[in-house]
Amino acid sequence: MVARTDGPFEYWEVTGDAVRSAAEAPGSNADVIQSLAGELEGDETRAANAIEGDIEAGVTANTTAAKTTAQNLAAKGQYAVGLLKQFGADVDTFDTTVNQINIDYKTRYDNTIFGMHHQPEYRTGEETIDYAAVAASIKADLMARYHKAEGVIDDAADTIASMFKQGPTDANVKELMIAGLIPLSAASVFPGVTLTDSEKQQALANTIKGMTPEQQAQYVKDHKEIDAKTAEVISPEAQKILASDVADDIKNKTIDAESVRILGLMQNSAPFAHAFYSQVTPDQMTGAIEKLSSEAYPNGPFHAGVGSTGADPLDKGKIDLYKNFLSAAGGTLATYSKGTGEYAPPADAGITWGKAITDEDHPQNAGALSLLLREGGENHEFDGKFLSDVADTVYTYERDHEDDQPWGSRGSQVIDPDAKIGNNDDNIWGVRSFDAMANVLGAMKESPDAAQMFFADGYPDGDTSKDNSRLEYLLTERSFSKDLADWKSGDEGDGLGLALEAATIGHDTRNQLGADLASDAFTIIAEKSGSGDSGWSPVDGKWHTWPGLTDSLGTIAAGYVGDIYDTIDNNPPGDGPHLQISQENLDKLLGEIGRGEDKSGIETLTAAAVMEGNNRIGEHIRDWQEDHPGEPLTMEALSKSGLGSLLEGRGSTNGEILKHLLDKSVLVDVDDEKLAETRAAYVAKAFDIATSFAPGADKVLSATASEVSKTTYDTLSGEALSLLGDKVSAAPDALSTKYTEDQTKALPNQIEYGLVNQLHQSGYLGKQGDYAGIPDSLLTGPEGHQTIRPDLYDADGIEKFDTKGLTAAQVAQIKEDWRTWQESDPRAFSETLSASVLNGFDRAVRE
Repeated sequence: MVARTDGPFEYWEVTGDAVRSAAEAPGSNADVIQSLAGELEGDETRAANAIEGDIEAGVTANTTAAKTTAQNLAAKGQYAVGLLKQFGADVDTFDTTVNQINIDYKTRYDNTIFGMHHQPEYRTGEETIDYAAVAASIKADLMARYHKAEGVIDDAADTIASMFKQGPTDANVKELMIAGLIPLSAASVFPGVTLTDSEKQQALANTIKGMTPEQQAQYVKDHKEIDAKTAEVISPEAQKILASDVADDIKNKTIDAESVRILGLMQNSAPFAHAFYSQVTPDQMTGAIEKLSSEAYPNGPFHAGVGSTGADPLDKGKIDLYKNFLSAAGGTLATYSKGTGEYAPPADAGITWGKAITDEDHPQNAGALSLLLREGGENHEFDGKFLSDVADTVYTYERDHEDDQPWGSRGSQVIDPDAKIGNNDDNIWGVRSFDAMANVLGAMKESPDAAQMFFADGYPDGDTSKDNSRLEYLLTERSFSKDLADWKSGDEGDGLGLALEAATIGHDTRNQLGADLASDAFTIIAEKSGSGDSGWSPVDGKWHTWPGLTDSLGTIAAGYVGDIYDTIDNNPPGDGPHLQISQENLDKLLGEIGRGEDKSGIETLTAAAVMEGNNRIGEHIRDWQEDHPGEPLTMEALSKSGLGSLLEGRGSTNGEILKHLLDKSVLVDVDDEKLAETRAAYVAKAFDIATSFAPGADKVLSATASEVSKTTYDTLSGEALSLLGDKVSAAPDALSTKYTEDQTKALPNQIEYGLVNQLHQSGYLGKQGDYAGIPDSLLTGPEGHQTIRPDLYDADGIEKFDTKGLTAAQVAQIKEDWRTWQESDPRAFSETLSASVLNGFDRAVRE
C-alpha cells in the first residue's frame, strides 16, 4: 500500500489497493465504484456514461445501484478489470506524489517554526508566531506541485473514461495486455489482438513486477498460457525455485504433465538449467526415464498393440508425456552445458556424464542417458567441449570393450519412442535404446563444434593428411545393425550421419577441417564400396554403407555441390576448404547414396545441383557484363550480344552434371527401357525443389540467404541445407505419376525462373523502354537477396499462387503485375534466352 503521510494536501478518495480489490471482486465495494463514477471526468453524467453507459448520475449516492453497476462492470470481463487495475496504478502514482508533497510540507513547516523559535524577537516574546500564516504560505508554495499532480490524475481518469467509452477495441486491449493489466490467458477472448514475442515478454514483466521470487514461481505454475520465449523474463531466483520443484519430482519419480511443462518452458534458460542439473544426478535421471518408459510401454520390447498377445493398447497420453520429457530434459541439459559465469557447469561435466553412461555398476544408464542426450540434440546445440568429452569417453570405452558387446549386453529396458519398424509411427513394437555410441553421435546433430572436436581426434597428432582412425572405425568396421531377433536397436547409421553433417557442413561458413572430414569420409566409403568385406549387404553380399547414413551423405554432398560440379566437369577444385575426391571415388560414392529405398540424399544433392547450375549461368551473365563495360543493362542489349549461344552451352553442361549424378546413383540398376522415364522423373523433382526453395520467402536467414544467391565456395550450408532437406522430405515421391507429369510440364518455366532470377540479380530487369521494371509485388526474400516469387513459376503458376496473408487488393495487384511482365519486351527477350538454356540442357539429359 502507498504511504499516506498526514498533511494539508488531500489524497484520492480511495486507495489504489481499494481500486484493485474492486477489480478482483467488482460488486463488493460500492464506495470504490462510487468514487470512480464521481471523479473520472469530473462530471457525474459523463463519468457514468464512460463507465457503464446507462448509469444515472444519482448512482454515486446510491450504494445498491453502485453495487449493481459494479456487477455489470464485472460482466464486461477482463477489459473492465484491466481498466480498473490501470486506474488503481494511476491512483498509486497520484498518492505517491501527494505523500511526498505532504512530507515536504511538514519538513518545511517544522524547519520554519524551529528557526523562528530561535530568532530573538520571537524568543523574547516581542513578536508572536502566526502558525496559520506559516502553514498557509508553505501550502501556497507547494500548491503548484499539487495542481500538477491533480492534472495528471485527471488526464489519467479521462483516458480511462475514454477507453471505457470506446470499449474493448483491439488497440485498447493490446495496450492493457502489454501493461500486464489483462492476463495473457485472456488472449483467446480477443482474437483480433496479436502480440509479438517481445510484447509478450513485456506483458509478463509488467505482470510480475513487484512479486517475490516465490510469487513469480507460483504465477508460472498457475498460468499455463506462458510460453518459453515469454518466460525468459522470470527472475533467476524464481527459476531456481521452479528447478528445485522439478528436481524433487525427478528424485521422487513423480514426474507428471506439469513437471514436463515447466521443464519445456524453462529449458532454454541458464539459471533454471544450472539449478536443475546441479540438483539431480545422472543416475536419478536414468531412474526417471526408466519409470516413464515402463509406464508408456508396459509390455517392454514386445508387441503392445492388439492381437494374439492379448496386450492392452498403448496409452498415447503416456507416450507423449515420455517423449516430451526426454525432449525437454535433454534440451535443458544442452542449455546447462553452455552455461557461463555463475551458471557454468564444472569443467569436467562432459566426462562425468560420459562415465555415467559407461558405468558398469549402473548398466541401465547407457541406454537411458545416451537417449536423453540424443533427444536434447534434436533441436539444441550442446557446448562443444561438453559433448565431445561425453563422446570421447563413450568412444574410448567402446573401443576398449569391443569384444564384450558393451551396449547390447546391458539389457536396457528403456524404449526409444522415436524408433520405428517399417511404417510403425507409434513404436508399438517397443524398440529398445541400446546403442549408446550411436545415440551420442546423434546428439551432435545441432552441435558442429562438438562434432568437429570429436572427429578431429581421429587424426594422429591432428595431422589431417593422415588416416582418421575414428572415421575408419565408425564408417567401415562398426556395426549399427538393428537386430530385431534380440530386440536390439542400432540406428543403421543415422546418428553417425547426423554427426558427420554437423562436422562437415554444420557451420554457416565452410572451414578447412569440415572439408577435410568430408573428403576423408567420402573417400573411405568409396574405397570400401562393393568390397567383399563384411558390412550391410542386403542383396549382393558385398560391403555397402548403412542405409540410415545415405540421406546424410547426400546432404553433405549438397553442401559441396560446387566442388562436385567442378569434379564432374573435369575441373577439380584447388586449395582451400574444398571437397577433394577423385572422379572414380565420387562415382562410387554416388552409387552408395542412391542405393536403398531412401532417395532423399540424392534428391537433396540434385536439387542443389540445379541451384548451382543457375548460379553458373549467373556467372556467365556477370562475366559478360564485366567484359562489356558501358553496355546498357537492358534485355534488348543482352539478347543482341550473342550470349544465347554461351548460355546454351552452360545449359548443356548443367544437364550433363545432373544426368551424371542420377546415372551414377539411383539409375544404376534401372532397366534400359525405363531409364529415360525414371531420369526425367528425378530431373523434374530436382527442378521442383530448387524452384520452390527460397529461404528468404519462408524464413530470413542471416548467413545462408546470401549463399543461396552466390558464395565463394558453395551453394548452401548450415541452416539453408536443413531447410532444403525439409523441402525434399515434404515433396511427393519422384516416381509418382501425376507429380512427375505436372513437374515435367513445368520444366521450361522452371528453367526460365532460374535464368530470370540471375538476370534480376545482375540488374537486367529494371526500367527499360516502356517497362517500369520488376515490381516489388513479384519479389520475395530479404533486402539484397530478393528473388522472383517461386510460386509464379511452379506447375500451377499464377492460377494457384500462395495468397496466404494477402488482401484481395494485393492479390489483384500481383495478377496485374504478372500480366504486365508476361506481355513485356524484357520478358520476351528472357524467354528467348531461356529457350537456349533449355535446348542445351534437354539435349544433354536425353543423350
